[in-house]
Amino acid sequence: MAWNNCIALVDMIAFFPSCEQLDFPELVGKPLAVTNGDAGTTIISSSYEARAFGVKTGMHMNEAIKLCPDIIKRSSRPKRYAEISAKIMSALKNITPDIEIFSIDECWIDLKPILSLYGGIDSITKLIRGVILESSGGIRCSIGVSSGKLTAKFVAGVNKGETTVVSHDKIKEYMAGYPVSKMCGIGKMMQEYLTTRRCFTIGDVQQSHYDLLSSKYGVVGKKLQLACNGVDNDPVITKERLPKSMGHSKVLPPATIDRELVTNILLHLTYRLTRRMRLLNITSKNVRIYFFTKYDVIKNSYEFDKPNNCNREFIEKVRQHLKLWKGQSLFQIGVKCHELIHDNLSQQDLFDEPYNSKYLTVDRAMDNINKKFGTNTCKHANELILDEDSVIPVIAFNFDATSNSKNSL
Repeated sequence: MAWNNCIALVDMIAFFPSCEQLDFPELVGKPLAVTNGDAGTTIISSSYEARAFGVKTGMHMNEAIKLCPDIIKRSSRPKRYAEISAKIMSALKNITPDIEIFSIDECWIDLKPILSLYGGIDSITKLIRGVILESSGGIRCSIGVSSGKLTAKFVAGVNKGETTVVSHDKIKEYMAGYPVSKMCGIGKMMQEYLTTRRCFTIGDVQQSHYDLLSSKYGVVGKKLQLACNGVDNDPVITKERLPKSMGHSKVLPPATIDRELVTNILLHLTYRLTRRMRLLNITSKNVRIYFFTKYDVIKNSYEFDKPNNCNREFIEKVRQHLKLWKGQSLFQIGVKCHELIHDNLSQQDLFDEPYNSKYLTVDRAMDNINKKFGTNTCKHANELILDEDSVIPVIAFNFDATSNSKNSL
């Protein structure tokens, strides 16, 4: 049949555990659980051998061991995963430049311009699989092909490890019997809302009033409801998107009350954040700092006199926020900037001098040393106090290992 739009979603199979099995062949075929460091207790990914026992992402290791006593715990290696991802994504871009990277192990590919060049969908998907296997050294993938990005992601998730192709005229019927949670973008809160409207399956959404989701969730809701009905017109975006927010967080050991540990980790997260901002030539008017306790969140937003990305300015706000913490047990801490200013694009006030100080000069000198001799060659003293395993970075869901910010890990 003729395709007006033809988009593929390529998703690596259990990417983190697959990377571990790739580097350590003795782990092939065994149940693995990847956690954020040896001290990590929460599973961030698991192999399909472990999933067969009911092990899931977000599960505590103790619970996983009960389900699968032979499960093997592996500490995550973000830099290695990013390295393999970069090889895969770069190899795919040799097939076509029309690629939008969705996460470290997923991307959309616009197939329409190359359908005739490669002899059709079947030939292209076989080529994609071969390129991924060769560039990575053995990583497998799922491929979903449909007329839009959300529908392509949907069908890729149905038959893991396989290639699934569903055309525009069949996608609505194809999705109807699946639970609403299968549609990318429908999270827990939206599921609860749909449940109150007696919408349990995508077919239920298809039969509902046209503004079921838009009346509650606006443009995003309208887009998702249209996708449930097989109308999915978002184009593949090949240009790197400018971040709208930027931050770092860390899940702590259960019920952490060690003030020195919390302080040092928070300072490390701040150093990482400001380094990334300087790398991308980004400043911010404020920073939001948050501590998650068992029952609430200790959070506040702190304004700067002038937009900046200076360590000292950010750390001053961190120390202010630490005064709000009265010793409650903490489970997660983080720093985040929501109002980013891209200095290359923003219009400068003629009479407004940009933030500058001797401290920012020191920051930039350290950045230059790390750029020349390698990441973490030059560190702040607080970072040296921390055990390396305590600050293993978490890869953001939309991480692009091929982008200019890849060295920020």
